[in-house]
Amino acid sequence: MRSVIFAALLFVAACTGPRVVTGDPQAAAALRALPPAQYAATVALAQTVANRCAIYGYNVPLGQVVDAQRTAQGTGLATARTQVAAVDLETDVATRQLLARYEVAALEGPDVCAVASGEVARQSALGALLVRL
Repeated sequence: MRSVIFAALLFVAACTGPRVVTGDPQAAAALRALPPAQYAATVALAQTVANRCAIYGYNVPLGQVVDAQRTAQGTGLATARTQVAAVDLETDVATRQLLARYEVAALEGPDVCAVASGEVARQSALGALLVRL
């Protein structure tokens, strides 16, 4: 198992160059612990937030490392994507919870950056996948 994770980390390092994987270890651990459908929903939501906010980006190196670790355990994105209905439901629930937490109507405009900052400050699993540009 360790050799698979080590090989995956070497592969990621080779593909991403000399970048350092950053992110809050506690939030990354929370990301690794999510059930597959919740994990896929969190990744999708983080990508949506990053795409709609100019000051935050998706933490690609961390996302790749976590997914490689989860794939080694059989709980990576490829596994989660076979559970289409569950992922759709989890994405809807996670989006609604996020909107309610920050009392915003939609993930658009200046509100989405406030949501991103809030999730990073909360050290949530979603926040672990966001990096300030």
